Amino acid sequence: MHLLRSPEVIADPSRYIDAIAELGPLFFDEVGSVWVCSGYAEAVEILRDHRRFSSVREHDRTALRERGLHASAALSAMVHEQMLFLDPPHHSAIRSALAGQFSGKRIKSREGELRRIAARIVEGLPAEGVLDLVGDFAAQLPAALVALLLGMPGREAELTRWAEAYERLLGSLSALPSTPDPQVDQDLADALSVLQQEAKSRLCDPGDDVISSLTAPLAGRTPSDEELFAIAANCIVLVGGYQTLTHLVTSTLLALHDNPACQQQLRAAPEAIPSAVTEIMRINGSSQYVARRARTDVTVQGTPIAAGESVLVHLAAANLDPRTFTAPRALDLTRRGPRHLGFGTGRHACPGAGYAERLASFAIEGFLDRYPSYAPEPGPNALSWGLHGNTRCLEHAHIRATAAAPAKTITATALQTAGEDTCPEGDHPLPPPSGSTTANCWHEVFAQQARLTPEAPAVQGPHGAATYRELDQRANALAHRLRHLGAEPGAVVAVVMERSVEFALAVLAVAKTGAAFLLADVTCPRERLRTMLVEAAARLVVSDGTLPASTFPTQVVSTDVPAPRPDAPLTGVSPGDTAYIVFTSGTTGTPKAIAISHEATVNLSLAQRQIFRLGPGERVLQFLSPNFDGCLADLTLALLSGATLIVAPTDQLTVGPPLVRLLADQKITTAILTPSVWSALPDQPLPDLRIAAAAGERLPAAWVRQWAAPGRRLLNLYGPAETAVLATWHECTPGEDQPPIGRPVANKQAYLLDDALRQVAPGQEGELWIGGIGVGRYLNRPDLMEERFIRNPHATTEEAGLLYRTGDICRQRPDGTLDYVGRRDRQVKIRGQRLELDEVERVVESAPGVAACHVQENDGRLHALIVPTGPHLDEEPLRSHLALRLHSAMLPATFTPVTELPRTQNGKAEHRFAPATAPTAPAPHPHGPAAASDPPRREHSRLTWQIAQDFAHALDIPLHQVRADSDFFTIGGDSLTLAAFLVRLESLTDNPTDTTALITAPTPEQIASRLLTSGAST
Repeated sequence: MHLLRSPEVIADPSRYIDAIAELGPLFFDEVGSVWVCSGYAEAVEILRDHRRFSSVREHDRTALRERGLHASAALSAMVHEQMLFLDPPHHSAIRSALAGQFSGKRIKSREGELRRIAARIVEGLPAEGVLDLVGDFAAQLPAALVALLLGMPGREAELTRWAEAYERLLGSLSALPSTPDPQVDQDLADALSVLQQEAKSRLCDPGDDVISSLTAPLAGRTPSDEELFAIAANCIVLVGGYQTLTHLVTSTLLALHDNPACQQQLRAAPEAIPSAVTEIMRINGSSQYVARRARTDVTVQGTPIAAGESVLVHLAAANLDPRTFTAPRALDLTRRGPRHLGFGTGRHACPGAGYAERLASFAIEGFLDRYPSYAPEPGPNALSWGLHGNTRCLEHAHIRATAAAPAKTITATALQTAGEDTCPEGDHPLPPPSGSTTANCWHEVFAQQARLTPEAPAVQGPHGAATYRELDQRANALAHRLRHLGAEPGAVVAVVMERSVEFALAVLAVAKTGAAFLLADVTCPRERLRTMLVEAAARLVVSDGTLPASTFPTQVVSTDVPAPRPDAPLTGVSPGDTAYIVFTSGTTGTPKAIAISHEATVNLSLAQRQIFRLGPGERVLQFLSPNFDGCLADLTLALLSGATLIVAPTDQLTVGPPLVRLLADQKITTAILTPSVWSALPDQPLPDLRIAAAAGERLPAAWVRQWAAPGRRLLNLYGPAETAVLATWHECTPGEDQPPIGRPVANKQAYLLDDALRQVAPGQEGELWIGGIGVGRYLNRPDLMEERFIRNPHATTEEAGLLYRTGDICRQRPDGTLDYVGRRDRQVKIRGQRLELDEVERVVESAPGVAACHVQENDGRLHALIVPTGPHLDEEPLRSHLALRLHSAMLPATFTPVTELPRTQNGKAEHRFAPATAPTAPAPHPHGPAAASDPPRREHSRLTWQIAQDFAHALDIPLHQVRADSDFFTIGGDSLTLAAFLVRLESLTDNPTDTTALITAPTPEQIASRLLTSGAST
């Protein structure tokens, strides 16, 4: 065992591993009086069994003092306090305190910061020439990472010094040297002192870092010196442990130099770099061995070990066990199977391994991107190893990097476009359609259309209309005004207006300035609207005065302009510039911004022309909310094809009888609605409706049967906002059991991939990735870009574009069309609006009186379980809080107070629970309408009772839960259930309902009073 610390074995551990191979996976070293475990199965059994094997390190402090190592004797106490050398329950208490800091979700959320660390260090490297791969590059990563985790920015030099001292201390305690190392003693004494002081400061002013998490259990009281010492001791483990990262980056890059095929593979597909990092940790990891002591007589894989005997688990040897790993010393980027032991396993596995692996991957990717070619310097002194046998690491590795790109070999990838190469033999595949347009930007397409059909009606609303010529010239005039106020390419201008002719005018005008537009409905919750405007850095807001100017954090502009102008401003805007920004729900509790280019928007129009085939004379309803990207689809569908866009006020768009009346009265020929809205509409012939399109939700087969009519086309449209509204489409036929989402639209590609980004065979499920023209980007969110986008490794003849990870699970049919199966995360669709349940939960939990919350979708509505801070939950202030921050689709229909949230057997949040019904309340009258002494009161009582019954029917709740003063929306109502209620109410009264009045007075008794006053009751 003493050979483990020899320079030869440190430089090449295989010398020792090969030497002990013939002794079996578990043997007793007579010289060291210790068991040595080199087998993978045996190692896993020992490391995971904390009940039979202890990790506590015991050092004879008296022996240390007799050797003159007084400071080392004191520092050995520090080792005893570290979680790596503690057994449960003490070990578990520390791990629990740190669980949140090192969870997979937490690490994922910090990927943007990790990428910035890697990028900063890579940017500091020379353009080319000789450099030290360790000192100039890899060794800088751990200190930057630890400074981030501990919340100690700017202290990287100190952290590096402490890490080196900690490594030397562990070596000293293993070898019991005859002479002390005063520098080690001083450096670690300084570290303990500084870290204890940091712990004290976190108790007064906690942050979001590891030290704060360790001190959190001590909040509210004065900690003992021993507790502060233990916190500092465990921070030092973090400081020293990340030196493994230095070795991991250095050894991976050297291994890739020795394996050009793998290096070229990673350069072509950087997303495979994490696989290389994992393989290097297995083949050539830093941590070589750990020690355990048998608590009792045990038998491991048939070998008896006596109580008190020590076992040296040789991690490096176990990682090369041929019984577990095929060709164990080969670098195989596609290897699957058991995880390596480079970071340990079981309760003592390194908690920060995820950070090390991610930062290593980002650093390696950045290095390969910066240096197309590199090689170790010649000569025996190019590489030099440190003296620590356990955590082995190169002291320096001199290489020469050049900027001259090597010859590249293009290799086929395992990705496949949906519909390609999957048809039966003899048939031809059906690739996605392609096409082009002579316009570079979407407003130029409109200008071309205005020249073709100048007198055709472009927009029509209840208060006016405009031809294509009028709309174009009025938009030019407003665009010139906006230009003088600062609208230009690269800027963002918001449009917050009611649907009207002026709304379409404002959107076009912003486009003609070269700026990107951001649309928002006037009903958008105020705080959410402000967040969107600030996040997008909106320079101006175009408004119609519906909202006061104080609502907006920037200058407000009206649509009033002088005489129309035939000329648009000269802007220099290009196809790659951002055309619009749209916000979608985000997991962090705030909406996330998506930027879509002019090229993508023009391609959207091209796809719509090929799918809808519209022209002058068609009448397109603008139904979808300006809060979502579907609104833009309505605008481009009509205005870029010569059709007429029909705009209407919100009350006429109310789902149910009002919307059906609008479709009929306005002779709408084309409408895009969500399946749930279509399904909520009363049956009516609608003979003018030529194209009924569904988007935003899974399309049930019943929809096709319900809306099929002679001469009517039924379309199923699919596309996340990140892909410019539209990605695939399918034309439905009445006989289909389950309509698919179809094939890619013009110039887009769809890929079904498994978790390793390999194609799945037709008939198998895979995650849908979208590529081609129209893939956007997240604004100000590099972390989300890294999480949801990759470079398209399928591209072979041109620069790879982006692929967007939809999170949707699909299955490919033999003919190449795609079936939607479901989601892989907690994203849901409510009335066609994409929502992150995590965002709803975070906003609910920010409300006063709420300690914790869990939200689930059921039957197209959200239901919330609430843990209140007090004995009762007050819904009124909660709903007021949410109304300012969440749009209507994100508001839970029910709130159910509970003492604790549901958990699975392993303690995780239970994401499936039975939705609660609305709170029980007394009925308006227990046994029907109450008797009254006068006819008016009796009639009001009868009508209130009838409306309460209609409430219960529409909301699908027991009648006893509806009171005379129950607010329809508070007890679970939304736009779809409102549609069902309106059908029953209009059937009761035989008159159209004033939906605006109903929304402002939404209780049974208020509705009854209004009906009696208007004389609408029967």
